[in-house]
Amino acid sequence: MAFALAPLSAPIACAIALVADTLVRAIFGSTSMPSARSVFDLLLAVGTVGVPLAYAGAIVGGVPAYLVFRRLGIIRRWTVWLGAAVIGTVIAVLLQPQLRGDLFSLPFPWWVGAAIGLVVAEVFWRLLAMPNER
Repeated sequence: MAFALAPLSAPIACAIALVADTLVRAIFGSTSMPSARSVFDLLLAVGTVGVPLAYAGAIVGGVPAYLVFRRLGIIRRWTVWLGAAVIGTVIAVLLQPQLRGDLFSLPFPWWVGAAIGLVVAEVFWRLLAMPNER
């Protein structure tokens, strides 16, 4: 269940951060207040790109890392956090050039990828249900 649900927290965290950033910019005057439609479009775009990307990261990086950690007997919160932060960083670094263009650019620095990875790791850890390690 942890592998099935935890990756969904990545696009959710990203969407919350983007909407919060948009609202803060609007409140403090650097942009106009977004319409409900534009917020919906933003959430749709994040979900469309983020969900497949999150599951790809989980399958390509998360499952192998988990299996290695389990084999080594080091399934701990810090190892799960470290593995997910590395996966998030790699995804951000690989994705960053694709998010720059003439029409729009979306900043997605490595540390944002790492932070989103930490969110996924914590959700994964809680869904894993290892009460002796919480």
